Amino acid sequence: MHGRDEAPAEAVAKGIRGDTWDEIEPHVVGNLAPDDSGRVGRPRDYAGMVTYPAGPGAGHINGTTPRVVGGRRGP
Repeated sequence: MHGRDEAPAEAVAKGIRGDTWDEIEPHVVGNLAPDDSGRVGRPRDYAGMVTYPAGPGAGHINGTTPRVVGGRRGP
């Protein structure tokens, strides 16, 4: 696990450099994890997908595999 200001090991291994996450993230999105939102998903992005099915608005949802991909379409 890495903190907000630490470079993820995979990015460093792929030659992506920077001193802060704000410098590294655009390269990660462009090279390792393309995403239409232009950023890597944050825990709060995934929290909504995890908690929604447990709420009252999801009474008719069943048998699906949700994808949280920042607007990206396709496989």
